[in-house]
Amino acid sequence: MITKRHLRARLRATVPCRAVTLIELVTGVSALILLTAVLAPALAEVGRRGKDAVCLQNLARIAQASIVYAAQDPDGQAIPVHYTQFLVDKPYTTRVGLYTWGGKSGKGNEGGDTYWWGAKYNRGPATRPLNHILYGDVFPNYRGNPGNGRANWNNDTKLDLGVYRCPADTGWTSGLHVSSWKNSGLTSFDHFGNSYAANVVWIGPGQLGNAYMDSNSPYLHRLADIVNPAETVYYLEGCGQYTYMYAPQASGCGVEDGVVDGWHGAAWMFNVAFVDGHAGTVRLKGTTSPDLVHYPQGSYTYWRCVTIRGPGWQRDTLPLPPTATTIYAPGRSSDSREDDSTACPSFVEEF
Repeated sequence: MITKRHLRARLRATVPCRAVTLIELVTGVSALILLTAVLAPALAEVGRRGKDAVCLQNLARIAQASIVYAAQDPDGQAIPVHYTQFLVDKPYTTRVGLYTWGGKSGKGNEGGDTYWWGAKYNRGPATRPLNHILYGDVFPNYRGNPGNGRANWNNDTKLDLGVYRCPADTGWTSGLHVSSWKNSGLTSFDHFGNSYAANVVWIGPGQLGNAYMDSNSPYLHRLADIVNPAETVYYLEGCGQYTYMYAPQASGCGVEDGVVDGWHGAAWMFNVAFVDGHAGTVRLKGTTSPDLVHYPQGSYTYWRCVTIRGPGWQRDTLPLPPTATTIYAPGRSSDSREDDSTACPSFVEEF
């Protein structure tokens, strides 16, 4: 009868036991390091593609939710308009519309204000209109009460609203962007409460600080009126918001030179959503277009200063006329409307 004791003895006799040599150990470790080095780029590419896919899914969801919002909105607005965003304590401002359509409260400081906690006087993510479509009525509206030690605001800045966060959002990248965002070191999601910006482009007939601004983008336009929804940019990654300010030089325009990096590893390449509800990646450097030198509905000179179209995309809503607003370009105290068709306006920071 073979017992366990006899079996163990036989195994010891038939399987020689030897130590691993130092050379063998070094060889194995080296092979493992080499294999890791070979696989690292492929693994990094898989990770990049995964983040890219999530970002595109987010943008598509936001665009489709905005279409639902427009169908429910009495005015049919393409981009949800926050009902208190014009009631800011700085009457001359164009920093509206970019982020207050959805998202959480941001931590960034813009012009002395922590970024639009909720959206100014009615506070909290409950006041950002698209949140109701994407998340339901789950957020409290603090009506201006920050709570003891600003506890309400602090809690709002920590919300993980995944649809508004690009997983590749590293914050400010390069090029012409808001300096306070760059200096904060925060992601767009944490600074503004949103990784994505609405396509908000202002157009003015005269010099900066001497004219009311009109909207020449989906913002403040009816969704049903947009002529080319499959190519009209709806929302885009925050790092690409100011790409339209990089253009071939034109006399008197002061257009900046440089390169704007995207969050997904390529200069000038950004994920965007279109008005028809689909999302894609486009090169937002733009191309010159002679038919945009002057705006057909008025003597605007904006178009010779920026490029706002490219293959398969456009930031404008031509041939729709611009929508007049009460937003006044900052810089002067005058509130007169002046149409200076010979002047090229300086550029307006929208924050």
